[in-house]
Parts: sequence; structure tokens; C-alpha cells
Amino acid sequence: MKNIILFFILCLLCFSCNNNTIGSPNTSINENPDAIIPIGNWSFDGYQDGISTYLSVSEFEPFDYGFSFFQDGIYLYRFIFCATPPGSAEIIEGIWERIDEDLFTVTYQMPSSDIVHIDTMEVILFENDELQVIWIEYEILAQ
Repeated sequence: MKNIILFFILCLLCFSCNNNTIGSPNTSINENPDAIIPIGNWSFDGYQDGISTYLSVSEFEPFDYGFSFFQDGIYLYRFIFCATPPGSAEIIEGIWERIDEDLFTVTYQMPSSDIVHIDTMEVILFENDELQVIWIEYEILAQ
């Protein structure tokens, strides 16, 4: 019961501070046109010293892992199941929100799971077609 209450309180906090809903324009984008906002598709390129590197792609290759940011606040997490041979890609829909100049939260729930992920993404580098970020992951057990 405590977990359910905690989950609803966190959801309320996440959504009550922003009057935008999924599908409506995210007005925080327009407040500072020079802000770091990685709209588009980002394919994982590597990981070193706690920093994940992604490259901008127009389309994902069949076994690419990555994510997409859409201007309306939609976040798509492209997840590849570990298997031999590699499993197929699964797209998990969530939402993103800018919480500071270079900080974003992304919220999504894995399929067939009671775990809601609320992750913070800190942008370290955003140049040309390269994005480097540090992920801070939180998981909430929804019952």
C-alpha cells in the first residue's frame, strides 16, 4: 500500500508542476531557443568513465539501442533484449521534461513489469551529431 501511495505522490509531483500534457507543446522549449534540447533519434555509441555517448541518426538500424526525444514531450526508449542472436528491438514510450538548462527527466515503464523508471539525464556535451550524457536512474515499484 505504501508503494502505491508513494508512486501516486511522485507522479503527482512530476505532472502537477507542469501544465503540459503528453501531446501538447512543451513550452519550456520555446522559453530559451538556445537551450540544450536533444530533439531527434540518438543511437548508443559507447560508454566510458560514467559517460554514455550517442550519435544522431535519422533512422535506427535493426539492432541499435538508443532513444528519441520529440518536441511534444514524448520519449521513446529503444531497448534491445540480450540474446544470442541479438533479440529484436522494443520501443517503450514515456515522457521527458527539462528540469534545468542541461538536466532532463525521463519517465517510462518497462513492459510486463511493475517498475516505473524515473531517470535523470545530465547533458555533458551536445555538439554537431554527438551527445554525451550521465544517467542517474531511479526505479519505483508500482503495485
